Amino acid sequence: MSIIYFRIKRWSAILLVLIFFIFDRALKEIYFYFNHHKNLFYFFDSGLFLNRNFVFGMIEPSCLMMIVLAVFFIFLIWQAINFWQKNSWVNFFAFSLIIAGAFSNILDRFFYEAVVDYWQMRNLNIFNFSDIMIIGGLIIFIINFLKKK
Repeated sequence: MSIIYFRIKRWSAILLVLIFFIFDRALKEIYFYFNHHKNLFYFFDSGLFLNRNFVFGMIEPSCLMMIVLAVFFIFLIWQAINFWQKNSWVNFFAFSLIIAGAFSNILDRFFYEAVVDYWQMRNLNIFNFSDIMIIGGLIIFIINFLKKK
């Protein structure tokens, strides 16, 4: 396949991730400034939830955790650059989703001292579109990895 094909795929991946990132930031702003709770479905609630913990609210924040997450974030960026250089657009897309989702949550911690979550499934954790981007990126990467074996 030609290099032009891979360039189109890579730039399409970047554009899609950027659209997802903007969508998530817009939802966070809407929920932050127009805080209202709604029961959307029998098992699904919507509203503003400020999550001061890490990893779906399960881990308490600490200085060590911040350092570990910063190193992991740098690793993700380095790996995405490697996938870009190798023309592995699916893995690049997966890691770009993870990076964009993580960056959106980092921005929340910087501006609000908590992650702005806005969806909750009954008896489960609270989450946002950034979390869906992170999990989606992981799933895409794992599926692509398993397909190559």
